[in-house]
Amino acid sequence: MKSCFFLAAAVLAVCSRTLAAQVSGTVVDSAGTPVSAAKVEVWSALRRSAATTSDPSGRFSFGAPEVSDATGLVVSRVGYQTRAVPLTGADTALRVRLQAAPVMLAGITSATQPRDPCPNREDPRARSFWESVRAKYPAVPDTLVFHSLGTIRSQQQDASSIGEFGDERGSRQWTAATNDAWPVWRRLIGSSGYAMPQAQSVQPRYAYWRYVPLEDGFSQHFVEEQFGALHTLSIANSSGGYTTLAFCPRAGPRRSEVSGTLTVSPEGFLVRGTWRYRTPSPREDAGAEVDFVPPVATRQSLLLVQSYLFWRRVQPRRYYVEAVEYEEWRLYPGANPPPVPADLYARPVRAGRH
Repeated sequence: MKSCFFLAAAVLAVCSRTLAAQVSGTVVDSAGTPVSAAKVEVWSALRRSAATTSDPSGRFSFGAPEVSDATGLVVSRVGYQTRAVPLTGADTALRVRLQAAPVMLAGITSATQPRDPCPNREDPRARSFWESVRAKYPAVPDTLVFHSLGTIRSQQQDASSIGEFGDERGSRQWTAATNDAWPVWRRLIGSSGYAMPQAQSVQPRYAYWRYVPLEDGFSQHFVEEQFGALHTLSIANSSGGYTTLAFCPRAGPRRSEVSGTLTVSPEGFLVRGTWRYRTPSPREDAGAEVDFVPPVATRQSLLLVQSYLFWRRVQPRRYYVEAVEYEEWRLYPGANPPPVPADLYARPVRAGRH
């Protein structure tokens, strides 16, 4: 196992650079049509230092102070693949092309939604490709502590408006987590699957089932040996340098399963995941989608989350929806990290579209 010192150096190392000029650009789709309301973020190391949205013509811009220590841009919009754009001193005008990626909502029938990828057949090419992606992510010791700063929003929504929060306020707060729960989740997955019966809960996101938190605290699972052993892999799509892998549960005694897709960037890193939980009755049509922090922008190789959307059906066409957008990660390789910063805890912020 790698030493904590080595891991800290590996995940926090950043290529220093200075961008003297402003950075501007245009966001377009695969046909070259401008994409409005795309979120464009400036990332420096493990921190989002600035953010804006593209205008009706797809244009965006940042001043020199905002990009002075930037390592890259992250461009995202619902319905498209998240795109990471590395920055150099010569970058002053960019054209960012986004590939379509329809939102996968379990239990909702729509012509625009992708088909359920399961069942599929194990494809040796997909398996080899996933192994090459997995090799880019280091094993994480149980002593690593995560501090994250993000904004959380939750409410019940109709099936037609999942992910739309309008002017709803959210809470901007620091949270802390360790890997202590990971061995527990692994044992649960091995014995029972990805959800366990929930007798009673005070948390709105749980009702009949308590789901393994793949969208946040246990996202590293997608590059672990256990995940690969429990699923068949196939290539669902390859376009614009991005490859989408479909994963389906293998036959076994587990009571609950997951199926979905993982999207890999041209650089060979995971940038997006979508899945739904498969449980015995009562079925809640729960699922999630997540954008990962692209290493090309942050110069790290842990599988960290940029944003996620979790949903669970509570009525025939009514869902509990939870969305989180992160803006900073802090990693501490030790058992005694500093306390979580308290100045931003639970501070309300204006909400937008996830």
